[in-house]
Amino acid sequence: MPLVNKFYAFDYQMSFSTSMSPALDGIINLHHDIFSYLLMIIVLISYLLFRSLTLFHWNNSKVQLYISHKEQVSLEILWTLFPIIILIFVAIASLALLYSIEEGFNCKMSVHVIGHQWYWSYYYPLFNLQFDSCMVPESDLKFGELRLLEVDNRFCLPFVTHLRVLITSADVIHSWAVPSLV
Repeated sequence: MPLVNKFYAFDYQMSFSTSMSPALDGIINLHHDIFSYLLMIIVLISYLLFRSLTLFHWNNSKVQLYISHKEQVSLEILWTLFPIIILIFVAIASLALLYSIEEGFNCKMSVHVIGHQWYWSYYYPLFNLQFDSCMVPESDLKFGELRLLEVDNRFCLPFVTHLRVLITSADVIHSWAVPSLV
């Protein structure tokens, strides 16, 4: 098996890349918490489904179920309250993480990144600098450059500086990510 750097993503990876910030640690922990809620729900629903299929089979006349109106109302209240309680737990955890990410950093610099359909616009308010970054056409690529990934103006960031990147879109939804900042 080849030696794999633990900071980068690799084939058949089953988890997140190694985090380099407490914000990503919080995001990973929130993901694991929500996934554990999901597993508990799947196990409970699978058990209930299996149990109801085995007990109430069409030719199984041993078990008869009669539910009164009072029991039916309490059942409806329960299966409405349980998802609400789970959603409240998830909302509290995600809002706490969101506010801790927003307030946890003393940013020295902000960068506004605007996604357009075929290019990106960058704005550094501290320097009042704005530029567009367009893909390099295939005919202009040099040896070793990657098709559809090379741009004419690269986005440069300072070293050892707390930085806030505000990402918006002008016309379409984009994905912009730096997994581990290595």
